[in-house]
Amino acid sequence: DYLTILNSGNVGIGTTSPSSLLDISGNSNSSDNMVELINTKYNSTSTTGETGILFGWGNHVAARITAFKEGTVNRTGFKIIGEAGFNVPTTIATFRSTGRVGIGTTSPNHQLQVEGGSAESIVNLTTTGYANGLDFILGTDGHAAFWLRENSYIHFGTNATERMRIDPSGNVLVGKTTANDGATAGIEQQGG
Repeated sequence: DYLTILNSGNVGIGTTSPSSLLDISGNSNSSDNMVELINTKYNSTSTTGETGILFGWGNHVAARITAFKEGTVNRTGFKIIGEAGFNVPTTIATFRSTGRVGIGTTSPNHQLQVEGGSAESIVNLTTTGYANGLDFILGTDGHAAFWLRENSYIHFGTNATERMRIDPSGNVLVGKTTANDGATAGIEQQGG
């Protein structure tokens, strides 16, 4: 059986017992597509156009995943679009054919570009057990910050060797990893 439609309305392609509205099952290898979406309104020489999947609720479309023509022949990117209010679409992330990724921008100028708009742009890194993490910040006034929110140290290195450390007390240690006993916040250097 290639197509099954149950009394419940569930449709199965490649399965006789679909468990959702559309259930597709097949024996595919990594070079086969399970689903193809082809928008015949556009072709490879088109410079504009989109093809996508819409997600929504009972009264409106809320989000979509879209392949889009980038304004140049044979250049196709990918967008994830969400909703920032009732029927107010906002592009969450853009993946360009050049390999550039934009978060908060549809025209990234670098491999990864995060745009905060009128708010600070913050990239936060966390791990299990350290939920506050590390922030890379670009402020709305142009300042930059490297902000460790954990009670730990920051170290810097070259040639796979630690060269400098800022400990949790604010000591800057050059060529060493611990402050002298009883030292107050300051700068210490190996041999000093």
